[in-house]
Amino acid sequence: MGDRQLNRKAFNAINNYIAYIAQIFRSCDASRYFREGTDPACSALIFYSLLQFLVNSWTLSGYSFDLESRFDSVWSSYTLPQQARETDIQDSGCTQWKWIR
Repeated sequence: MGDRQLNRKAFNAINNYIAYIAQIFRSCDASRYFREGTDPACSALIFYSLLQFLVNSWTLSGYSFDLESRFDSVWSSYTLPQQARETDIQDSGCTQWKWIR
């Protein structure tokens, strides 16, 4: 953590990634997945934090759990219930959601 140039580079890369996630949330019909009025920038930060926590836990546990199923569980807790969104991701008109689920 003592290399300021490396710290700034990592910080910028993370912020760019979070901004990209926020842009996806803004450009898609996010109301199908999140509560109405949810701030896309805040949602992106929370989403990034969830991913970071999952990957850190998975790594520190010696890869002792299935990362994809754990993600599915966390994602379903983070988003609106399936019955609250009548159509699936394919019908949302936003192909960028596919990389999320």
